[in-house]
Amino acid sequence: MKSFGQWQRLMVKDDLNFSETKEAENEMDFEMDHNIYMKMLSHLQKTTPNLWDYSKIPHPEDAKVLLNYAKELSTMKKDGYLICNVEPNNLIQYISPHQIRVGRVLHILKVMNEASKGELVVVKRLDVAKSDWDGEEWLNKVFKKLSVVHVRQYGQVEIISACHIIGTAAYRELPNGALGCREPSLMVHVIKKGAN
Repeated sequence: MKSFGQWQRLMVKDDLNFSETKEAENEMDFEMDHNIYMKMLSHLQKTTPNLWDYSKIPHPEDAKVLLNYAKELSTMKKDGYLICNVEPNNLIQYISPHQIRVGRVLHILKVMNEASKGELVVVKRLDVAKSDWDGEEWLNKVFKKLSVVHVRQYGQVEIISACHIIGTAAYRELPNGALGCREPSLMVHVIKKGAN
């Protein structure tokens, strides 16, 4: 009974009546799975430490609770770039705490909570590919001159704020075994920050 009361209080507090809200053309309700929700919660807790998990009840009276619902956007514009989760605009460059990374967009989410400012993007981070080929060092010098990076198509899922996106990246898919990499990989043309 206590948990039912907690859910009712949350629904009244956050006004979860979706039928009355007017949806934008490119928005759709999205229920986050547990893994994405937990990554989203830990990402938002960096800026809002008193944010609570919705499933851990009872909550304190004045707690800010992150619900497991979000609005999924089909597209987003950032600095003149159109970003979405379908090709060819689904590969982005973004600023990670210590470096510029490349990632494939899985979802563009607008969290229905005052803790989030702006859109959050769920990205599969693509790491630089390591090959078993002897000429890798020479090839990396050529790639650097061409502003090209060879990345693996497998990586960890990360949540990033839309403000950390630099732009989209042009890419070409490569088959297994290309350039000595046993996994499927991509050739990505990277944008140098500040270059036209």
